[in-house]
Amino acid sequence: MSREVQKIKVLILHHRRCVRETLRQLFNNEVEIFESSWVGRALQICRQVNLNLIIAEAAQGDFSSLAGIVSPQTPLFLIASNEKELRQALQSWPENQPVEIQLWPSTQEDWTIFRRRLRFALNNLQLITSSRSSITITSKIQADQLNKFAREIFEIKTFFKQKVLKELETRLSWELRYFLAEKEKQKIEKILKKIYAADDVSSLIDCVHDIKEIIKASSLTFYILDESETLGKYLKPLVFEDAFLSHPDFAPYNVLLSADDFAAFVARTGQEINISSPEIDSRFSIRYQEQLRNPLKNLLAVPIMHDREVIGVIEAYNKHSKERTASGFTPDDQRLLRTISEHISMAMTKLNLIQYDPLTGLLRPEPFFEKILQKIHNQCKRRIDVGHCAVVMGDVDWFKNYNDLHGHEAGNRLLRELAAVLKASIREGDLLCRYGGEEFLFFLSGVKSLEEALQLTDRIRKNVEKHYFPYQEDQPRKNLTMSFGVTLLRQEKISPSLTKQDLKKLVSEADMALAEAKGKRVIPGEIQGKEDLPQKNRICAFWPEDEQRQKWALINFQEKKEVTEKRRHVRHFISTPILIIDESGIKVTKTINIGLGGAKICLSSDLPADKPLNLTIILEDRACQLNGRVVYLEKTTDFPPLFQAGIEFSFPSPSIQKILEDYLLTVVNKSSVVN
Repeated sequence: MSREVQKIKVLILHHRRCVRETLRQLFNNEVEIFESSWVGRALQICRQVNLNLIIAEAAQGDFSSLAGIVSPQTPLFLIASNEKELRQALQSWPENQPVEIQLWPSTQEDWTIFRRRLRFALNNLQLITSSRSSITITSKIQADQLNKFAREIFEIKTFFKQKVLKELETRLSWELRYFLAEKEKQKIEKILKKIYAADDVSSLIDCVHDIKEIIKASSLTFYILDESETLGKYLKPLVFEDAFLSHPDFAPYNVLLSADDFAAFVARTGQEINISSPEIDSRFSIRYQEQLRNPLKNLLAVPIMHDREVIGVIEAYNKHSKERTASGFTPDDQRLLRTISEHISMAMTKLNLIQYDPLTGLLRPEPFFEKILQKIHNQCKRRIDVGHCAVVMGDVDWFKNYNDLHGHEAGNRLLRELAAVLKASIREGDLLCRYGGEEFLFFLSGVKSLEEALQLTDRIRKNVEKHYFPYQEDQPRKNLTMSFGVTLLRQEKISPSLTKQDLKKLVSEADMALAEAKGKRVIPGEIQGKEDLPQKNRICAFWPEDEQRQKWALINFQEKKEVTEKRRHVRHFISTPILIIDESGIKVTKTINIGLGGAKICLSSDLPADKPLNLTIILEDRACQLNGRVVYLEKTTDFPPLFQAGIEFSFPSPSIQKILEDYLLTVVNKSSVVN
């Protein structure tokens, strides 16, 4: 009876293709070859194929990397050009794991020895594979003989009871180590899932705690490489000792790239640091002594690389372990953190943190200027006449007050929500960036005049003023607003020779206008009460005057204060009858839009301000009675007189509120089904 010869399955794990190709040529057709350049792909192959032999480079062949891939019965060949690296990788594996090490052959004689060792291993594997196949085929025929053989083995084992017990202890010890390795592998997989599932920097940084736990560090810092005109290149911490920092907290923890400092060294050279006595090292800068909560006893730092360039650094402080002899982070910890940093690099590339601000998702300043220049150069090349352009700088009013009252995390959430409002307020061709802290920079293209630029900016200002932000009622003027400074880039100055310095000069002009809009000339100590507070929530423009007069002048724009309704609930464009009862009688009208917090209505007479109203809203077959008050009233036409009013609801009981809530939910569901 013929049977198919089972092929031996061999995995070659090496980051260099030429090495994998050379090894492949050493095998014949009886061997099925699988190749991988990194551990993650090797894990996928292992889940699909039962491997008989693994040949791996020592750099990726330590126990912490391959524990979940190599079974105790699978022979492992480790290869490297460095004998020290081979021995370190070998020492990480348990003694009962079949591991062979081989220096990469440099002479023909070495190649002959290596080929013989490999052939010997393959012959043994063929015998094992063939015997397993034979046992499977003949198991039914030789069942009695196998049972007899098993009894004989049992009798022999009784004579060697002590040895058997020792063998069992060894096996249990190995099983325990394997179990711990499995748990570690699950933790790593959990971290990697978090990293690749991250859709913003906050969710990416959420994995910091898990990383700290798996390498048993007391705390961890996460830097990204940034650049500014004043500091040059520097490391900016997104997380310092497990705490997520907001912009005002960055400055004391920034690390200049030229500094004699552990993190700066890693960022400059791309080399890893694993040191057990940092206090005797010249790179032990003063910030490690003053800024860390606990004295620094040992440190592990690895770079985050992208296309062979450092884009960040991860620092781990103070290894904690139950073993008294532990004096710092182990080589396994270092390899593990290196692997995680590679995956973080890919996640950062996916989120494009090189171009975009990690907190708000808006452009960073340098890419912002580059996109402006590219846009202008393309327009000049195609000879597109787009008119003037405007640079606008906006700043959140009393942002420090908001941060001090509610904390930096609330301030971060506010900036993320504000960024979404600003992005929705600009036109498709306009550009927006987070310039720093609570400052935002706009580039408005294709404006006919300064007045049009001011009108576009005022639309942005109004959108911020009308949007409801959490805790805005605690601000000095019971509202969260922004002030803006505007300057014009005239059409005659738009040319391919425009430089980044020219744009930064425009930014300085917009900044001066912003300072005037925020009333920064008022001395804080002279403010007595709310009536003395700077106006803010304004727009000022930078406008050069005649050379014989001033070099520049600032003009105010949009001083008019508008009373608008602050909406905390979504409005739906539903027209339903509403009855309003006040001192003059009953008014019947319909809603223009309605939400859980209020409604907008249209009627032919005005309503009393700041007086309670009795309302009855007809919700299909039900009448909902509640109270309300006028938030604003606007006269839209004179003949005939027509008014639009915003009504804020108040409910006499939770059950009345539930009736309106259920009605709105039903209408929304019907609308979604129709769409």
